[in-house]
Amino acid sequence: MCFINISKVENKQDVQNLVTGLILRQEAEFTEHRIIELAKKHLNNSSYGYNDRDLKGIVRDTLDYFKLDGDLTCKQGTYLLNL
Repeated sequence: MCFINISKVENKQDVQNLVTGLILRQEAEFTEHRIIELAKKHLNNSSYGYNDRDLKGIVRDTLDYFKLDGDLTCKQGTYLLNL
């Protein structure tokens, strides 16, 4: 697992890496809202300017990729990793 230096979040790809790392670190069921809130908390300490709509899109896209690969299941808005 890679370490992401929050102060070095400078572009969309860095945000995508942050979101991926947050998802992979979840040990129990979680919601999209939880990942968004965790990402916001980390991004508050960065110099990267983001907006809520873009962040929600990145989280949704990342969750969709995990679901397509079969690494994530979703039941009524609650996600669980299948790794």
